[in-house]
Amino acid sequence: MSASPSQGSEYNQIVIYSFDGSKNADLKSGVVEFQYFEDLYSPTFTATLSVVNTAAKGDDKIKGIYHELPIQGGEKVHIDITTPIEMSRKAKGEFVVDMYVNGISNYVQEKNMESFTLHLVSKESIINQNTRIIEKFVSKKISELIEVFLKAVKLKEDQWDIEETRDKINFIGNMRKPYTLAPMLANRARPVEGGAGTAGFFFWQTRTKMNFKSIESLIKAETKAEYEFERIVDTHGNPEKNFKKVLTYELIKSSGVIDSARAGEYSTYRIYFNPHTFGFTQHDSAMAGTWDKIGGEHLGTESGKPAPVVDPDPKGDGENKFTKPYMAHRIVSGINATGCMEPKVDTTVVQPQTHDVAQSIWRYGSLFSQVMTLTVPVNIGLFAGDKIECLFPQVSEEDDIDSHGSGLYIIKEISHFFEPNRSYTAMKVLRDTSGQKK
Repeated sequence: MSASPSQGSEYNQIVIYSFDGSKNADLKSGVVEFQYFEDLYSPTFTATLSVVNTAAKGDDKIKGIYHELPIQGGEKVHIDITTPIEMSRKAKGEFVVDMYVNGISNYVQEKNMESFTLHLVSKESIINQNTRIIEKFVSKKISELIEVFLKAVKLKEDQWDIEETRDKINFIGNMRKPYTLAPMLANRARPVEGGAGTAGFFFWQTRTKMNFKSIESLIKAETKAEYEFERIVDTHGNPEKNFKKVLTYELIKSSGVIDSARAGEYSTYRIYFNPHTFGFTQHDSAMAGTWDKIGGEHLGTESGKPAPVVDPDPKGDGENKFTKPYMAHRIVSGINATGCMEPKVDTTVVQPQTHDVAQSIWRYGSLFSQVMTLTVPVNIGLFAGDKIECLFPQVSEEDDIDSHGSGLYIIKEISHFFEPNRSYTAMKVLRDTSGQKK
């Protein structure tokens, strides 16, 4: 019998271990719900595990797991699951992960039963809380600093994927934690290969590795999966085809004129103070008017140019008034890092912020131009940061493909949801421009 795309998955192992490893308890028979999360903005993956325990089997015949193991936080939980698509292909389950208890909630105890929810995190997120960066770094690429941070949380080179960055900076850890510093630097990082307007990286963790990638590389990456929404789903049809169906979807954001203007996506003026000269580094024009010439690859084909009411051209000469500094939607100011790292006088401005701040504002903002949520049959081969293609029908009787809404999307958030009788994957996906690439 073929597997249904949304049927329950098989729990091969869900085991919790005591601190010293002397005790363990098998939880799989009591699992009510397991939900796993990844996010492009999160340096750690997380999960929740809801359990009802009546007679858990394990070493020493533990009955009341919460008190007898006991569960105090920091215990390892080993999870091994086989999904419907793997069952259909008669393949071995690939969702295998070790997570650690961050906390416990909703604990209820009766005579022969206890129920609770475990909140799980990756091991590195706990190590991060016990780690601080105190060193001074001179003339280092941001990608080199990210490598230092990951080594500080006990990760090895085969456990990360770091894209090389272009510029070198001087930097002081200032007693902050690795996962606090990395996202700060990601905003300023520029890829080695990329033109103007390509600043902006993401720092996030998936089940298999830590990632530090530019927006450009995510857009250029290989498409991991293709999904199509059909109003009529044949549950008895080809299982492989059914596994590629969009079950539900909703467009939750398409543009946002005022929010984009406030964020400086359309026009940003930059001015920085030089503590050596006591002068200001100003630009003759704001970062506007060239918006359609900056940036690298795009997910869609249609122009992302703002509406005339936002970007007027009163003279009809192709020049808008927001190129003027005093008319920019957003003004960004700061202090250049000049002579702050050396004992002698050094007037060099290392990686001027004018090279990256306004660029990253535009790049991050444009990537969130369209945001959509969708659910599909559970697919543990998808991760946050992956690129997928989605096909949606037009509003018509023929159900032709909507070339405006269909196309390539980046997975910003992903959750795999498991219950005894059903399982699915929910995603929040986004892109910078509309249109379907051929």
